[in-house]
Amino acid sequence: LTSPNHAEGAEFADKYTCALAGFNGSVLPELHWTAGPPGTNSYAITFIDTTLTTKTPPNMNGYHWVIYNIPADVTSLPEAFKDAASIGAQQNSNFLGPCPNFGGGNANTDDYEFTIYALSGESLTITPTTGTGAVKDAETKLEANNLAKAKLTGKSDAAPPR
Repeated sequence: LTSPNHAEGAEFADKYTCALAGFNGSVLPELHWTAGPPGTNSYAITFIDTTLTTKTPPNMNGYHWVIYNIPADVTSLPEAFKDAASIGAQQNSNFLGPCPNFGGGNANTDDYEFTIYALSGESLTITPTTGTGAVKDAETKLEANNLAKAKLTGKSDAAPPR
């Protein structure tokens, strides 16, 4: 999983975070992946704040975004992609980028990861279908049932504009 807009492990540019346009105004970086192993019939991608989701108990605010039921012939998403239905996929919401200092200040720098999963099935059912619960349910199902996966990680100390 790669992006021409974001290097592995780097700080996310403000454009891809809440820093310029608020939490709901972040832009998805362009994403590319190679075809999955034989038997791949669809893909799913999650975006998670692992600083929050690895806490005990996990902080649900760390589950940002999932797009799933991506057809096997799709191997990229353009920058600022929003319309999952246009490629025959589904998502829990528009992309919600990094925003570890949503409550104000710049004290937190969190770790984030995109994970792409190659799946043998053509469709995945997620409950609920929106919000952070959808991302958590998807991650649980995808971790338990995938042919292969790849990650693209980064960091952010973004805060929304004041």
